[in-house]
Amino acid sequence: MRMVPFICTHYSVRPQMTEGLVNGLCSRALTVRRAGTRLGQVRSPVVRAMAGSNIGISNQSSKSLDVFEGQETDHAVRVCSNTADTRPFFPRGKEELHHGFVDPSRAGGSEEERLSAFWKSRNEIHKWMIDNRVLARVWM
Repeated sequence: MRMVPFICTHYSVRPQMTEGLVNGLCSRALTVRRAGTRLGQVRSPVVRAMAGSNIGISNQSSKSLDVFEGQETDHAVRVCSNTADTRPFFPRGKEELHHGFVDPSRAGGSEEERLSAFWKSRNEIHKWMIDNRVLARVWM
C-alpha cells in the first residue's frame, strides 16, 4: 500500500474531506495520512457534508505534520494555499500536487448556507481529484 499525505493549514475541513473521498474510492490501494500545520477539530458540517456522499468521517481526528516525520512517500497533496511556507519536505518524493481550495468554514449566512459551502467544497475536491487524475497519479 502507498502512503499519501494530504496537507492543509487548519486541518479541520479540506484534508478531512479528501481523506474521506480517497478512502471511499480506493482504501485498499492507498493509505491516506492527513495533517495540518495547526491542529483543529473535525467540524460537524464536514461530517454532515461527507455523510451526504455516504462517507463517514466522524472517527477522524486532528493530526500535526509530525505524523510524517521519518516517513517516505512518493507524493504529497496540499489542499490549501497557506501550506506553501510550512509544508514538510519528503525525501525522494516524486511529485507534489496542489490546489488551493477555499475554506468553507469561513462561509457566513444561515446554517443551510454554511452547510452548502461545505457541500460545494466536497464536490470541488472530488471533481479536482477526478479531473486531474490525482488518484491515478499517486498510484504510479
